[in-house]
Order: sequence, then structure tokens, then C-alpha cells
Amino acid sequence: AYKSVCDLQDKELLLGKAQGVYSNSCEWHCEKVFNLFGQLGFGTNKRQGNYGAIAIALLNMRKQINEGSIVGFPYGMCSDRAGCDWEVIQELIEFIFSDLQVKIYKLK
Repeated sequence: AYKSVCDLQDKELLLGKAQGVYSNSCEWHCEKVFNLFGQLGFGTNKRQGNYGAIAIALLNMRKQINEGSIVGFPYGMCSDRAGCDWEVIQELIEFIFSDLQVKIYKLK
């Protein structure tokens, strides 16, 4: 789903979008996985993530989530190849999803 939307649209027009995709493991309820468009490139030579686009993408994601849902994010999202400050991203998540239970998942 991610590749198909990227192939069809100008990358700059995707900034700030949130693509919700249902997972294949829906038995009793369905879960969505979100592709957030907050950067045009990647690399470590400079910050690639656009904080404004990330904030808008998170807001667009929030609009697609039902009240009472639990949302999860990977620890360090946008701070590896996108070069963003994780503390800024975490603050955006906490603010935008303040009415929901948020879980941050950190791999060991």
C-alpha cells in the first residue's frame, strides 16, 4: 500500500499525510498500521524529517483513530534516518494523542 501511493503521487504532495492500512491479522477486531509521510529523503548528513509535516501527519492519523483506542509508536521514530530529535517527536505524540492510551515500544 505504501509503495503504491508513493508511485502514484508527487512525493512533496504526500508530506503530512497518514495512510491507514488494515493489518492482515483481523479475527475479532481490526488493527490499522499507519504510514506517516514526514520526510522526502533519508540519511545522516542532515536532518531529513520535517517537523511540520510530521505534526500534520500525526494529526491526520489521530482523525482516523476511534475514541478509546490504544496507539503504539516505535521508540525513536523519525530520529534515526530522518535525523529528528526523539524528544520533540515524543512531545508531539503525547500532545496529539493526549486523550488516548499511548504505548512506546522499544526493541532490545
